[in-house]
Amino acid sequence: MKKYLLFLLFFLSFQPSFSQQKQWYQWYYGKGVGLDFRTTGPTMLTTSALNQMEGSASVADDNGELLFYTDGVTVYNKLHQVMVNGTGLKGHASSTQSALIVPKPDDKNIYYIFTVPWEGEVSTSGLTYSEVDIRLDGGNGAVTAVKNVLLTTNCYEKLGAVKHCNNRDVWVTTYLQTNNTFISYLVTPAGISTMPVVSGTGMQMMPLDQTVGYLRYAPNGRKMAAAFYELGFQIFDFNNQTGELTNPITFYSWAFPANYLSPYGLEFSRNCRSLYVSSSNSWGGGGEMLSMDITNFNRNDIVASVRQVLPWDDYREVFSLALAPDNRIYVAEKITGTYTSVLTDPDNRDRPGYSVYNFRTGGTTLGLPNIIAGDNTDNSAIINLEPVCNQLSTVYSFTSLLPPDSVHWHFGDGSDTTRVLSGTHQFPAEGMYTISLIRYYPCHTDTLWQDHDMRLPVVHLGNDTAVCAGKPLTLKGDLAGTAYYWSSGQTTPELAVTQSGLYWLEVTYGVLNCKTRDQIYVDFKPYPVLKALSDTFICDNIPLQLDVSIAQPGALYYWQQVQQSPATSISNSGTYHVRISLNGCDTATSFRVEQDALPRFSLGENTKLCYNDKLLLDQSQYNYPQYTWQDGSHAPQFRVTQPGKYYLETANRCGTYSDTLIIEEADCEPEYVFPTAFSPNKDGVNDLLRPVFRGGPTGYLLQVFSRWGNLLYRSTNPQQGWDGRLNGTLMPAGSYVWHLQYRTLKTKELKQNMGSVLLIH
Repeated sequence: MKKYLLFLLFFLSFQPSFSQQKQWYQWYYGKGVGLDFRTTGPTMLTTSALNQMEGSASVADDNGELLFYTDGVTVYNKLHQVMVNGTGLKGHASSTQSALIVPKPDDKNIYYIFTVPWEGEVSTSGLTYSEVDIRLDGGNGAVTAVKNVLLTTNCYEKLGAVKHCNNRDVWVTTYLQTNNTFISYLVTPAGISTMPVVSGTGMQMMPLDQTVGYLRYAPNGRKMAAAFYELGFQIFDFNNQTGELTNPITFYSWAFPANYLSPYGLEFSRNCRSLYVSSSNSWGGGGEMLSMDITNFNRNDIVASVRQVLPWDDYREVFSLALAPDNRIYVAEKITGTYTSVLTDPDNRDRPGYSVYNFRTGGTTLGLPNIIAGDNTDNSAIINLEPVCNQLSTVYSFTSLLPPDSVHWHFGDGSDTTRVLSGTHQFPAEGMYTISLIRYYPCHTDTLWQDHDMRLPVVHLGNDTAVCAGKPLTLKGDLAGTAYYWSSGQTTPELAVTQSGLYWLEVTYGVLNCKTRDQIYVDFKPYPVLKALSDTFICDNIPLQLDVSIAQPGALYYWQQVQQSPATSISNSGTYHVRISLNGCDTATSFRVEQDALPRFSLGENTKLCYNDKLLLDQSQYNYPQYTWQDGSHAPQFRVTQPGKYYLETANRCGTYSDTLIIEEADCEPEYVFPTAFSPNKDGVNDLLRPVFRGGPTGYLLQVFSRWGNLLYRSTNPQQGWDGRLNGTLMPAGSYVWHLQYRTLKTKELKQNMGSVLLIH
């Protein structure tokens, strides 16, 4: 079937990752608080020995384990104890960026602590540095004899650092108040340069306290911003190879339409497209936080992009801002109390997020730790590849926080390479290719690799198919897309069909809305008809003949999973399965077969029954479903009380069976029972006195006498009896004597018996 072959997008994206170095994973600041960025969150610390109003610095080893921290005056080791020789440094509790720790390049043991005084310090102090050797004091570190070495005077409050473009050395920058410029010293493996770079024109300040405010470098090392409290702030281009600041853009506080802006803290987003500025009003409280887009580096565009992240609040003051290793911006602010808050996604100016850290003990003050910016290892750089529909072509580009000076592309197909930033490449054939991008920077190169699948995408619905009717068939293509369109008009990724026919799916995919189509014919086959079979039985092992055939050409029949003819003979009990298969569709059923037998029984041989004897005919042991006796009764038992012809018919599912029994009266020896009392009151109960015989007696004679021997009654008929009267007159109640004689059946012997009877009125 026809296919529309289009190009497959293979796009691999990466989330910005933490810096590979963990030197800044331990933050200690404020009044005894800190944050540990080795955990996602991060973890709040309350073990700090600091009691600092503004600037501080801390440093960890390559594994993120704390080494030491300082407020610019006192140095504390990893045990939170004052470091040996660690007092008397030239920072200050009220200096915005009182301290900065810089590891000596290519030396894991030596660290420099830079300090600047607060704006109220008018002595000869300025930018100084002290040396820490972490090997001393048993590995707890100590400040060496190189302590409070003065680099320059007349600098206050501001102290920032950024990586050199070689990603090894570090520029340390402060503000020279006397000549309104910035001065930068390069820290190299050889130590601290004695030839600083002086560049950039700062804001014209009147009072000295306007030196208050942060100096921050962008993560890509290409921009620097400096806040001047109550005055405004500036943004510069920075050359991290030469250390020069150029192209200043100045923003005065009164230029913003919001409340009077008094900048203190500022920080760049990780993607370097946004600048966040904090404000607190020294005239009586109140503050806010602004963000601005610095992508277009001109003053008007930046001012037009300003947004309020935290709106002005007369009870809020917003102080230091700091970009952390987790790419979030942390904020020192105060409403009813001072605390640390965080912008969770500062790269997204529309929704930067906001949450608060409340420490159980201690608290945040105005400052957050001072760290080195500008790691020139761009872990967020990616190669972007987009398809060209219906062609073996790819539109290529890349995204990087650090724009390179030049690039060199290799497409892995042996063709000529290119040095343009972006373009379209034609591949010679389908296949897998490894694309590499070399980015050239002033001091280093960086290479990205990405595998690229150039096999043209085709949506497959599968081969034409036949399925059994009765339930839907779900059709689904094997290509993920942004839009789907079926021949039925539906726009879902899947389609449930219930009728035979031709179906097609068109898939739209990729940002260029490429399309591919496939079709499939679905034939719904009816299920074959199978005769209904109910549970049944066989009688006396006579085989049962079954035939399930119905005119269905090509049908196959299976008995007990074995293919055979539709007719079969069953001789044994059990569960039987039968299945019919036609065109791949099966209909199956099962049924039970039980063994049974025709009823068989006997009422016994013909017999004789003595007079008044009874005989029980019992056939209940067979438990037949149906019994019918000669009198129409249906119990499994019948009680015989007199001679006659007796008949029983039984029935079950195998048929009927009957038997007949003839019972004659037997000539039995006479036996009798004589009553002990009678009541001749004509109520029909015990009105006559006579014996009751079993058998027919001969020579019968019954006589009744009074107590005085007078004969009252005489009879030779066993069916008659005395009614208690003499000549029609009822005799008195009392005891009377009877005398009975009769002869036996076989010996004719004369039997005589006598006794007494009670007459009751």
